[in-house]
Amino acid sequence: QQQQQQQEQDMSALEREALDQQKKDNEDEPPAKKSKQQFIPEDLFLQSRKGNVVVSCEVGVDDESTGLKSGHTFTVTLPYSATVKALKDLIKEEIDIVASKQKLAIGTTVLANTKSLGFYNVTSETKIIVTLKTRGKK
Repeated sequence: QQQQQQQEQDMSALEREALDQQKKDNEDEPPAKKSKQQFIPEDLFLQSRKGNVVVSCEVGVDDESTGLKSGHTFTVTLPYSATVKALKDLIKEEIDIVASKQKLAIGTTVLANTKSLGFYNVTSETKIIVTLKTRGKK
């Protein structure tokens, strides 16, 4: 686990360079076009991270029908290359909410099912907020 934490702390020169380039690219865009969150390109992120990541999740909503309580935290372990859908499947085992009803976010970024944890630069320091998808009511 210490080795994994050391890997996450040692951001490679390539990762720093990629982030610097993203920042420069965004400086030229008007404020409305700037991305909400900076991510290192997935391939660079995964180059320096092998094995599994312990993902910290927090329920971000109270829901009487499911018994969810805001603030409840838990962790799940899976590979950096795992998809968000795989993460949702593990979360279902923890809080008993089917994956199709879960909405996962890091900050203001909502996670897409087909993307990997590496795409979103998920590390053991990342907190994923679990809420329920809202459906329009008639």
